[in-house]
Amino acid sequence: MTRREFTQLLLSLPLVSFAAQEARQEPSEPSPESAWLTIVQTVRGESLDEETRRRLSNALKAQNELLARLRQFKLPEGSEPAFVFQPVPRGGKEVSR
Repeated sequence: MTRREFTQLLLSLPLVSFAAQEARQEPSEPSPESAWLTIVQTVRGESLDEETRRRLSNALKAQNELLARLRQFKLPEGSEPAFVFQPVPRGGKEVSR
């Protein structure tokens, strides 16, 4: 070990204890539902009661599960849309205003 490596090791010792503390205190990432509940509460300007929070949380979980299933469905390239916008009603008659 060279003097330079020894000095670097010596200077990095205090950082080891700091890194160990950070590793022990892994912050749990909040769920998307709790983030949305916080936003709703902020927009309303009043706190939500437990029943409302529970119902909103269940609704958000159901919506996220539905969106996850929809995202798993892969559309083939060049797929046509399910509807076509036609400004003129069928039969060729224009709507009078």
